This record gives sequence, structure tokens and C-alpha cells, in this order.
Amino acid sequence: MTIEHVKRATKTPETETGAARKVVSEMLAEIEMRGEAAIRDYAQRLDGWSGEILVGPDEIERRTRDVPESVKRDIAFAAGQVRRFAEAQRDSVQDFTVELLPGLTTGQKLVPCNVAGCYVPTGRYAHIASAYMSIATAKAAGV
Repeated sequence: MTIEHVKRATKTPETETGAARKVVSEMLAEIEMRGEAAIRDYAQRLDGWSGEILVGPDEIERRTRDVPESVKRDIAFAAGQVRRFAEAQRDSVQDFTVELLPGLTTGQKLVPCNVAGCYVPTGRYAHIASAYMSIATAKAAGV
């Protein structure tokens, strides 16, 4: 029996990959060309944000002052768990080579990076887990 689709998605990962790459490439080129001004424009256009981009220690203290200690402990615990797992995962991966056929060597080489972009969405669907899942993992990798 052949499968007959009643409804098909018009957008699939295959059809959207090229479009996403184009958008990202254009954004990165614009940021490279215009720097922080481009970032501010994207923040305003995409997130409606026109405030400060860099947050200093005083502002962090002001914003976290009224957060209950139990919530701070819960966040620290969750971030610690994520980091512990990420460190174990990092330690389990290693470089290797294997000769599949005489003269045909394949393998894997881990190449560290010194920077990671971690996007933490806010607004209607803000989740603290987005922060510690990306930031704790990057820190565990040595970024």
C-alpha cells in the first residue's frame, strides 16, 4: 500500500536551510560592516529592544536584588548540573584516526574555539534554561 499524504508542509528543513543561510549570511555581513550599530538595529527590529546591550555589575545587582534566594539556589543548581554533564561529555570525546583501506585514513579532530554566541530569548516564551543550557555548555567547553 502506498502512502498518500492528505496534507504536506510547504516548509521543510530541506526547503528552509538555504533561506536561513541567506538571512544569517546577510546579518553577519551587516554586523561586520556596521558593528554595534547593526546589532542595535537588529535588536530593535527583531526584539523591540532599544535599551543597553552591555549590562554592568551595578545593573545586574539591581535586577537580581529582589530575586528570592531559593530561586537563585535553584538556578545555580540547574546550571551546575548542566555544566557537570557538559564537562563529562567534553571529556568523553577525543581525536582519532582510522585507516579504512590502505592509504585511506579518516578521523576526527577537535578544534576548540574561543568565542560562542549564546542567544537567550526573552519576552513571551522566556526560559532561564535557554541561558544555562547554552552558556554553561560553552563554559564547560572552555569558551
